[in-house]
Amino acid sequence: MPPARRRSRQQIIKATDVQPAPAIRPSRRLCAWANKLEKATNGKYKLQMYPSMQLGGEKEMTEQAQVGALQIARISVGPIGTIVDEFNVFNMPFVFKDEAQMRKVIDGPDRRRGARQAHQQLGAPGGTGLDGRRHAQRLLRQAGDQAADLKGMKIRMMGNPLFVETMNAMGGNGIHGLQRAAPGAE
Repeated sequence: MPPARRRSRQQIIKATDVQPAPAIRPSRRLCAWANKLEKATNGKYKLQMYPSMQLGGEKEMTEQAQVGALQIARISVGPIGTIVDEFNVFNMPFVFKDEAQMRKVIDGPDRRRGARQAHQQLGAPGGTGLDGRRHAQRLLRQAGDQAADLKGMKIRMMGNPLFVETMNAMGGNGIHGLQRAAPGAE
């Protein structure tokens, strides 16, 4: 009897993003990578993309990755900081004197150590791309030039108490307000 032939089955890699694809650069990169992966493996691996919070918000996406329901979840480090406290340093870009210092830390051994720690505490492997600058940039666009400009402003913050506490300490009124539904899905 001839040896049994192994059938090559296509493996689906589930990926999700809170942003609409391909509206933003990271989503476009992920889609481009997916096309290259499928081509390079002759279709053995195929990425199934769920953009625009189709599978929930960042908290839900993290939970799904933890149980293996998702293989790729493009989320910010904000929610991860609630699980792996050390990640909160990347949520506070103002602790660095400039972008060069921030990049040195983010791209250095602390990032790799943080990724290992996240893997252990989250129970899911993770690649990381860390850059907390956008949180500070968003605040500056909303607030003005000085912390005093925040006085009395109500600003919705993502799901991490660190953001709310920081906003309150700067004189603003940080409101925990995660977006629950996909934009335009009401």
